[in-house]
Amino acid sequence: AAAAALTLQPALVEFQRRLLRACPATVPTNALGERLGREASYPITVIEDPYESFVAGASRFAPDAALRLVWFGIFDEPLRPFLEAQFATIARRIAGRPIELAFVTYAYRRNEAAELGHALHAVNPQFCLRHVPWSIGAAAAELERADLVVLPQDASSDWGRVKSHNRLVEAIRAGRFA
Repeated sequence: AAAAALTLQPALVEFQRRLLRACPATVPTNALGERLGREASYPITVIEDPYESFVAGASRFAPDAALRLVWFGIFDEPLRPFLEAQFATIARRIAGRPIELAFVTYAYRRNEAAELGHALHAVNPQFCLRHVPWSIGAAAAELERADLVVLPQDASSDWGRVKSHNRLVEAIRAGRFA
């Protein structure tokens, strides 16, 4: 319901509420189960997201001249403005050091990623965003290459408080700090 509310789709919010009253639900986090349990007529089952088929990696943090960051996820409304603001904050705070951000998201978001890259370069001329079309293999390769994984999350919103921790698990399995 939080995602539907963020996208201002009241019909979808009502549909989700009716589903919670009509049948049991399975969710990926306890927080989401607790949140939906308030409206559900049936018990909520929590089954955590499995991790992808990425190969577990050795822990490493040894940046070269450029700090290599990676972000992977869905770059879409309604979270796009939040993510843009968080990346701008990172670009400002790490001024004076070259930063390479592998931005792993769907291929059809190439233009939006390029716009974000230009905006971040304007904030910090040493900030370089590289769009990488998402696939399991591409995400795994970028995790291997990265020094740090960036996972901004808006914990003040309903949506942010109940999100799955699958990307954090992927980062840890790859041996990277997130």
